[in-house]
Amino acid sequence: MNSKKIMKVKFIAYLLIITLSLIVLNFGCNFLIHHIYQTSIYSSDYQEMKLKFYKDKDKKQYVHPYFGFASTKDKIFESKIGNDNIFYAIDRAGVTDEIKVLIIGGSVAAYLSKNEGNREHFKNSIFYHELNRAFKTQRFSIYNAAFGGGKQPQNYFKLVYLDLLGFKPDLVINIDGFNEIALNLSDNYDASILPLYPRSFNRAIARTALDKHCMFSSFLSQSNSKIPLIELISLIYLNKCHNDINLSAKDKPYWSSSNLSYDDYVEQSINLWAESSNQTDYFLRKKNIPYIHVIQPNQYFPDSKKLSKEEVKNYLSFPYYGKHIEMYYDRLKTNDLTAKNVSDLRYLFLDERRTTYSDNCCHLNDLGNKLMIEKIISDHYKLFKYLIFKKNINSE
Repeated sequence: MNSKKIMKVKFIAYLLIITLSLIVLNFGCNFLIHHIYQTSIYSSDYQEMKLKFYKDKDKKQYVHPYFGFASTKDKIFESKIGNDNIFYAIDRAGVTDEIKVLIIGGSVAAYLSKNEGNREHFKNSIFYHELNRAFKTQRFSIYNAAFGGGKQPQNYFKLVYLDLLGFKPDLVINIDGFNEIALNLSDNYDASILPLYPRSFNRAIARTALDKHCMFSSFLSQSNSKIPLIELISLIYLNKCHNDINLSAKDKPYWSSSNLSYDDYVEQSINLWAESSNQTDYFLRKKNIPYIHVIQPNQYFPDSKKLSKEEVKNYLSFPYYGKHIEMYYDRLKTNDLTAKNVSDLRYLFLDERRTTYSDNCCHLNDLGNKLMIEKIISDHYKLFKYLIFKKNINSE
């Protein structure tokens, strides 16, 4: 074999070795990303995870001094004592005698104000559309003050803060349950932060800090090359540049003094959930404002749904939250609530075979949201009718 052929064989061999090495390296990188971040670069929630590094002051969440998270994208409520970014979404009825429905809670509650698809006749949020359609009116307005990661007592505090600013709803709907168990027994417990505190309060402060020295990271946080090696390098850079942003859930803040056991966290979380709702009920009764408490469904709650193939395959892969729901979600008892209007929707999908969940946490797809809204309306149909009647009387 002459030297040229030998060189050609070596070149091909080296090329194959390099190609195989890159394939193995990318496979390993993809495994590391999935192991560390519990997601894949090909997953729909990967970009959402990566965006937590995004540092645009006009689009980022910040820690509000009174109720936890807020966002500069939130709708501003103006009053004589201040202007504040406070509503996730506002869907106005466009009439002077509107019936103002206030929603408080976490991200599941917030997403009830998402647009349903891109169809022209769905111009408002799912809740707005379904509620007005059910009563053949356009008088119900939806003021959604829920926010991602929100849990009690933040829902209660946000209601009180809105009242301070002068917002007067005709009805308050609190949607909770999952965050009060899952977030307290994972994020807060691991960081030794009291269940009473917002979710991972120390991490929230760090994540919302604006580091002007990491300008390039904003570009990286919005991109996805689909190549594991490049994405792993990108994540390493993002973590290095914003080291404090990605604190481990087990990094205990210097000011943490909680020495509660896991069982103590369970008991305090359950009591906090009930007491926050009862204080909300008491607060609203004094103002003659009706209150609905909704306990949300979740796929990790045992025997609550015959999960679809898609749900089994894609939406049960986060035991960090799921195991706590599996063990303790049934400890939330409606008998502990003073509210007259309660919808326990933990078994809402018991006979539903279609896919109703949309990720491995807790969120619902359009069908799930629609079914949940329809159940809230049917459970409290007389109350909604009363609000229409009451407005009619007051306007005469």
